[in-house]
Amino acid sequence: MKQSKLKNLMFAVSAFAVLLLVTPVLRVGHAEEDTQKGSISMVLAAYRGQDPMAGAEITIYRVGFGYEKDGEAYFELFDEYAACPVDFDGDGAAKLEAFVNEGNFEGITGVTDEEGAVSFDDLELGLYLITQSNEVKDFSRMCAFFVSVPQISDTKTIYDVNAEPKVEVEVYIDLAVRKIWNDNGKEHPETLTVALKKGGEIVERVVLSAENDWHYVWKHMPKSDEWSVEELEVPAGYLATYRRNEWSFIIENTPKLVQTGQLKWPIPVLAGTGVVLLLLGIYGWKKEK
Repeated sequence: MKQSKLKNLMFAVSAFAVLLLVTPVLRVGHAEEDTQKGSISMVLAAYRGQDPMAGAEITIYRVGFGYEKDGEAYFELFDEYAACPVDFDGDGAAKLEAFVNEGNFEGITGVTDEEGAVSFDDLELGLYLITQSNEVKDFSRMCAFFVSVPQISDTKTIYDVNAEPKVEVEVYIDLAVRKIWNDNGKEHPETLTVALKKGGEIVERVVLSAENDWHYVWKHMPKSDEWSVEELEVPAGYLATYRRNEWSFIIENTPKLVQTGQLKWPIPVLAGTGVVLLLLGIYGWKKEK
């Protein structure tokens, strides 16, 4: 009988040890953590943080929990989300977002302010899926991602988490190019080709002509300082110069001076005249002598 009690006690101790191993990384075992809450704050901005994305509806879902095993952190989904197995290090957030959108799952929604900031307070601890549930004009959609509350930094447990999207959102702009012929109505080519470049690499080529008023607009392009344009094969006798006004490019073609007809033809005439005068001078000098 005593041996049976001893076996029961050993089984209970073993079961408790296993429970500790699979308990979420919420440091359960401290009385205060039964009521411990957390928060998630984030700022959505594009173009190196200079363009805040205001009015974005951010919806978060508590989808699972984390636990520690053999010194490594692991995550598991709650039963209602387990039907969608995901890779937490790959594209799992995007797959789970699609699964959530197709089902009837309840989340918590907040809207970013004028600074692109939004926060969610008094959150239960666990693994959260962060999604954007609307479209914001001139901005790309935020990619879904996971955030764990709390997070462990060295030996510190952080309950108020500052979250950052895995992929930066982009703001879109329109890029325009215009060709100006500074040749006083001189006859010039009917068309020319302009290349749009990003970081020196050609992205697209367009043909400018009188039909499109020597003007073109690329719409909904990611905002970047790396955009530029180049006129391909500048017409013979012209010099191309470039100007930029924010996101508008102007290419001005001006005839080269040597081809205006005002300086080129006198050169051989004047040179010949100079030689003749020089010879006459030498002849007159010898005659007087």
